[in-house]
Amino acid sequence: MTRVTKVMAAFLVCMLFSDMAYAHLIFAATTPVPPASNGRIAGDAAKFNEAAIEVLKDYPGITVNDLYGLTKPKQSQWWTRPGDVHYNTAGKNAQGNSVARVILEVLDRKDTAGQEKNLPIKGEVFKIEDRTAFLILPEKTKSGNLIPWVWYAPTLKGLPGKAEKWMFDRFLENGIAIAGVDVGESYGSPKGRAVYSALYKELVEKRGLAKKASLLARSRGGLMLYNWAAENPESVACIAGIYPVCNLSSYPGLGRACGAYGMTKEQLAAKLTKHNPIDRLAPLARAKVPIYHIHGDKDTLVPLDKNSAELKKRYDKLGGKMTLEVVKGQGHNMWSGWFHSQELVKFVITHAREDKPKEPDRIVLEKQFRELHMEARRLAGPLFWLHGEQEREVGLAYLFHPRGTGHRIRFSQK
Repeated sequence: MTRVTKVMAAFLVCMLFSDMAYAHLIFAATTPVPPASNGRIAGDAAKFNEAAIEVLKDYPGITVNDLYGLTKPKQSQWWTRPGDVHYNTAGKNAQGNSVARVILEVLDRKDTAGQEKNLPIKGEVFKIEDRTAFLILPEKTKSGNLIPWVWYAPTLKGLPGKAEKWMFDRFLENGIAIAGVDVGESYGSPKGRAVYSALYKELVEKRGLAKKASLLARSRGGLMLYNWAAENPESVACIAGIYPVCNLSSYPGLGRACGAYGMTKEQLAAKLTKHNPIDRLAPLARAKVPIYHIHGDKDTLVPLDKNSAELKKRYDKLGGKMTLEVVKGQGHNMWSGWFHSQELVKFVITHAREDKPKEPDRIVLEKQFRELHMEARRLAGPLFWLHGEQEREVGLAYLFHPRGTGHRIRFSQK
């Protein structure tokens, strides 16, 4: 029974996340079944809740409202009569107040999060590992398909800004989402990479984004994205850069970067090849990750020769494919040409859409569920029943709680 319940719960959570990416999900625990209840088994509610909570450990973004814990101590006072799963007025009011309180708390958190970052285009702002992240989704996506996406860095205060809007509009028009997370001045440190991995897991496993991201690094975002990419080359569709930092020695310098790495300047120098993008290109070359940089020859903050040019020389030697567009007379500035590059945008769009979407997790879970269908129906007490329908409808799912209330959820195969 626990195995069936877990598959059922995982399937429904996956379905809800893929269909309602902007929604915040709340799980209300099933209330207890009284002894001698007609047609129901006392103790089952606790088992169902335990199975659901086990699944929800992989979805920390889902809020849990423990109605079981609320009602259990006062069940004898709140049931209408012995053996009846229905509640009297006091019991209904107590549960209603709990539901309203949790919903308001969630809405409060979302409003607060939304005030922490002003995006150039409407999107969602949320928390990952207590860091501010964002996700901007295209208006139209093919149902059931994984969404290609651009990973932008750095997502510091004020970034991405209005300068990026033109590029972002082009991506969205082509069905490509944009995401990022603020890891502060991490300079590509392991702590920052860990937060990046948490964001990747959230977006790919729970929000329906493609398994390969197209990385877009502006300035010091290069340190952040390249160091994560070197450790996760199979998760990268391509890398594009606007005067990106690729060399810690060049910028910000080891004396300034060492604090983010929890080392002294000397310690970081001794381990530099493990943390410096230009020294970590081999995994990307083996994975055949294409790269496109646009960089000015007058850049004194992030010099061309020590960053993009050096990276291209090394990547070419490793057999990697990289295009470097050198802009004459430009430095590290807000020239509009950096952010209106047709070639860079075309490069990103081409490779972002090249990654063919694989079968979503919700479909895999549905297959598992069908295999367990007959097993579930044989269990004492109805848990889950799937009834096939015509055309686009996959089925009508009935969730039966021990207290006898059924919930219907329709899901379609588009």
